[in-house]
Amino acid sequence: LIIKWKAVIVVMKTTHCDEDDDESMSTNSPFVQLFNYFLREVEDAEKTMEVISHFEADKSKESMFEYFWGLEEAHCCLDFNLVESSKSQTQSDQLRLEGNMYYQKGNFDQAVQLYNMSIMLAPHPSTKSHIKETLTDTSIEDMEKQKDSTSLALGFANRSAVLCELEKYDKSIKDIDLALKYGYPEAQIFKLAERKAKCLLGLKKQHDAKALLNSTIESLSTSNMDETKKKSNKSKLLALLKKCQKGETEEVPCEENIPNIPTSDGVSPSEDGIDPIDITLNPVSTSNRSYSIPRLTENHSTILSVSSALRLQYSPDQGRFFIADRDIKPGELILVEKAPFSCLHLQKDILDCHCCVCHTKCNNPLPCHSCCMVMFCSEACQLEGLNGHSKVECLTLPTLASLYMGNYCPLVYKIITQTPYKTLKSHMPVWNNQVAESSPIRQGFNRKRLFDSSDFLSTYALISNVWHRSVNDLFKRTAMAFLLTKLLIKSNQYFIGSSGEPFPPNHKDTSLLGSTLMTLILSLPCNAHSIEEFYIKDNERVTLREEVGAAVFPAQSLMNHSCNPATMRATIGDHMTSYAIRFIPEGTEVTDNYGCHYAMVETEFRQAELKRQYDFSCKCEACTGDWPICERLSVTPKFKTLKGTNMNEPSQEEEELQKTYKILKSNFQKAYPNIIKGDINDENKQIVKDLIEFFDKHIDHPCRMYFDVQECLRICIDKETSNYRSCK
Repeated sequence: LIIKWKAVIVVMKTTHCDEDDDESMSTNSPFVQLFNYFLREVEDAEKTMEVISHFEADKSKESMFEYFWGLEEAHCCLDFNLVESSKSQTQSDQLRLEGNMYYQKGNFDQAVQLYNMSIMLAPHPSTKSHIKETLTDTSIEDMEKQKDSTSLALGFANRSAVLCELEKYDKSIKDIDLALKYGYPEAQIFKLAERKAKCLLGLKKQHDAKALLNSTIESLSTSNMDETKKKSNKSKLLALLKKCQKGETEEVPCEENIPNIPTSDGVSPSEDGIDPIDITLNPVSTSNRSYSIPRLTENHSTILSVSSALRLQYSPDQGRFFIADRDIKPGELILVEKAPFSCLHLQKDILDCHCCVCHTKCNNPLPCHSCCMVMFCSEACQLEGLNGHSKVECLTLPTLASLYMGNYCPLVYKIITQTPYKTLKSHMPVWNNQVAESSPIRQGFNRKRLFDSSDFLSTYALISNVWHRSVNDLFKRTAMAFLLTKLLIKSNQYFIGSSGEPFPPNHKDTSLLGSTLMTLILSLPCNAHSIEEFYIKDNERVTLREEVGAAVFPAQSLMNHSCNPATMRATIGDHMTSYAIRFIPEGTEVTDNYGCHYAMVETEFRQAELKRQYDFSCKCEACTGDWPICERLSVTPKFKTLKGTNMNEPSQEEEELQKTYKILKSNFQKAYPNIIKGDINDENKQIVKDLIEFFDKHIDHPCRMYFDVQECLRICIDKETSNYRSCK
């Protein structure tokens, strides 16, 4: 028995939660160190056998968590202090001044990065506690807004100058308007008016520029500004006005120098008696997202995110899976699903340049009002984020990042923080009853018999494989749930009563929260998907992906794995799309790939990885046929044997197929270089799709050229739909 426990300890120390965490959670991470310390204390207290008896697979999650929560050693060893992520005017001003130096040297990219950091760190004025539905309602309550937010205003103003230089006129105008909103010093407003007029001219909006300049010149004439400065400003404004009147649209130099470098205290000198100027005339409209989401031709009647071309089935061996309800063509869109829960990985290099709402890369971010951990790509995402980004997240994300429990724990935490405790308490009995009463094929369907990804139930009911998990695995995941529960309690913002005031949780409260966290921690490694950016290196055929976050896509999770998948996934912000990458005949299974593709990974290794993480033995054609990896595949396609064929003399049908193949191959060879260069038009895409369908119907698999053509279709889909970025 002692040997058994020693073995468990060794495995606990070296085995991580899931595939991603194996790669990302080092043995030196704070969580691993705390957990190892806890294990030693349990062993020293001679509680080995007692602990093992409480973590068998037949135990309920509630009983496992309650036992763990009752361990004195857990509260002693698995403890931490909250890490702050507060704003700092001093740091903000310092970064802005450093950005000014890069601006003056003409290093605009570095200047923008420093201005971004300055904006993220700048103190934000107090806002209405309840964000309204429109941005105009997010008003500043504090009348001393200049005192509170001058650093923020100067950051936006200075960034607007760089954006104007880079001819990103619409973005520069947005920053100018934000600088004014947050109290840009009135003595320098004329400078912003001049810059905005230049941007409007750059956008060929002469009428708007003229109206703005006339208004500004009139205000300047009646101001108490020093006559020398007044004359200089008026001269610049009149020169611009002259261009408007002539209808000239040639390039206009944006700035001679950075706008009035602030004094050492970070605040630009202001002058008294200058009337404020309204330069918010016709602001450039802000779009919600910088990308569009494709739409299904016809949605499924009960599984709202998938195509009507799919049908859900169930078997004891395969669980739930999709089959084709009709023939599905290569390139056909079969799923569009918005993630009900998603988050970025808590790594600084990702958080510093990605929107925490839509997860796209953002070069000119907007800040969170409370913390420095997250950013937004647009006012629309900022509004959505401030509505959904709870106060508890701002208070606790730095601590969660410092503990580092792998890539999926932040997603678990996001799900819980977006589900208020009063909702959890009132709905959990109903959800548990629905899960208990539903047949295997109906798990996650709501009372209306719909599988709606936006329902918490669709996520909560996903399979966790808890009965297959080892003692050490269950024990470690319970420790994660314990730490997340402690973090929420320490925040003093999760357990909120009906009066809106926090309350200390009792035993039932902690048990409900902890067991729910355990359910999610157990299920997400099998069901969560990565959020990826896609890029192609110059002159390379293979598409490359970089993981930036994780999300739950419940409908996509219903699709089973194949090492030779019928579909490919592409993430677009916080949406998942799935496309057929081969011809799928009616009645055959529609499969996904969980990360082990036959063309890249040997059969033995694929089988071991799938068994380890997902606990099944793959029986796809690539595994049962032990297909070789891509580099060992035959380049020459082989036609399927036709009935009645004389092997010594090709039949007429074979000759016709050969002719068709030569035409399709020739068309593909012409289209391929254009696709790689980015010329992805309908004609080129159809050439690729036609060749794939021909291969599926007439060529034996596996085949190297078939894989290459499929990869070309992936490039077409990725470049048109994914979080795409170029890489040189």
